[in-house]
Amino acid sequence: PGGKPAAQAQAAAQAEALGLLELQAKCGAPLDALLAQRVRARGLGPEERSSVAALLEGVSRRQGRIDARLRAAGVTPAPRSRLLASLRLSDGGAGDGGDCGVGLPEQTTAAERRWLSSLSPPLEGAEMDAASRLECPSWAWERFRAAYGDGVDAELRALQLDAPLDLRVNTLKATRHEALTAIRSAGFAAERTPYSPVGIRLPS
Repeated sequence: PGGKPAAQAQAAAQAEALGLLELQAKCGAPLDALLAQRVRARGLGPEERSSVAALLEGVSRRQGRIDARLRAAGVTPAPRSRLLASLRLSDGGAGDGGDCGVGLPEQTTAAERRWLSSLSPPLEGAEMDAASRLECPSWAWERFRAAYGDGVDAELRALQLDAPLDLRVNTLKATRHEALTAIRSAGFAAERTPYSPVGIRLPS
């Protein structure tokens, strides 16, 4: 009781995400700091915060590739176009024959629907330049190439991966083996950390 219907909650999260992306473009503050402020100011609950954070991550961690796809479609990268493209290019974001505006923030314009219809997953394309594909800012690209040479792809791809969650066992209450057994029994694919003797890693 009291929860928002799924469609209403989705629209609210998208509106919040768009507002934060627009604010970040103006002030340059980190998105996580802006989100924390918005959570406190609006009293957003855990589910609402998680939904907004996922939308922001979908844009910020793929911005180089999203911008490349937008430019190829003749669209200027901006907070709204990035969010729309992120939703469209996500897995399942391009329905067969459906209205590409469904599930997108607010009401899309006819012009937006036209360029959105030209986008389809996967996010990356063979024609995409290496810096965009590897999410490397243009100002840093030559430095990365000079530092890593032929290994630059592998190094930058590693930065695109989600980090695992490492936990430290409270050895006053349990051994690592006991904690690991309990976590695995709860259905998590936990493993020992490679260096810490009291660590447990939950893969991303």
